[in-house]
Amino acid sequence: ECLQSVGIPRSSCYITNVFPFQVKKTKADEGNIFDPQGVMLWHTSKGFTETGRHYVVKLGLELLECPANVFVALGGVALDALASRRAIIKWRGSIVESTLVGGKKVIGTIHPAHAMHGMYINRYLIRWDLARSWREKEFSEIKHPPYMFNLNPSFNECIAAIEKIQKDKKQVSVDIEVSCRQVSRIAFNWSDYEGISIPYSDRNWSEEQETMLWLHTAM
Repeated sequence: ECLQSVGIPRSSCYITNVFPFQVKKTKADEGNIFDPQGVMLWHTSKGFTETGRHYVVKLGLELLECPANVFVALGGVALDALASRRAIIKWRGSIVESTLVGGKKVIGTIHPAHAMHGMYINRYLIRWDLARSWREKEFSEIKHPPYMFNLNPSFNECIAAIEKIQKDKKQVSVDIEVSCRQVSRIAFNWSDYEGISIPYSDRNWSEEQETMLWLHTAM
C-alpha cells in the first residue's frame, strides 16, 4: 500500500531480510532479537551479537550483486546492518552512507509491522521515506540539503532571529520543548532550510536577558 501510494512499482524493488528465517521477539525482551532456538542475534543497545554478525556478512555479499543506488532499511535492525546506526526514529528519512556495501546510500524508515500492529499513522512517515528513496535512486552521490539551523545561538542571535521573523511576517513553524513543566526551548523555522532553536530556561541567561527573550517572543 505504501509503495503504491507514492508511485513505486513493487516489481522494481529488491526485497530481502537480514535474517533468512522468522526471528523471535517479545515484549519481555525489550526489542532484542533471537533466532528460533532462542540464541540472541541483536541487542537494542549493543547491536549485533557474534552470531548475528554472521548473517550481516552474508547480507553484504548478497547486496554486492544488487545494482540499486539506495537501500531502504525497514526498522532498526536493518539500519544497524546496513549503516551501523541505531535508533530508527532518530535516523529515519536521513540519507547516510552504507557501512556494509561501499558506495551505497541508505535511508531508514519505520518497519511496516509497527504501522500494521501499532501506530497505523506511521504509514505516512513510511510513505515519505519511500518517496525520498525513489528520488535518490537517480544518482549515486549523497547530496545533503543546505540546512542552516542554529542550535546553539548567542543572546544577540536569538533577539535578531525573533526580530527577523516579526519583520518578514512569513509563515513560521514552531516547536516547543518543555522540561519540568517549564519551557526549555522554542524552535522557529522560517524556511525549509533555515531556523533557530532558542534556549529559554536551559541556558545561563541573566534575568534581564531571559525577560527580553520572552517579551520579544510575545510580540
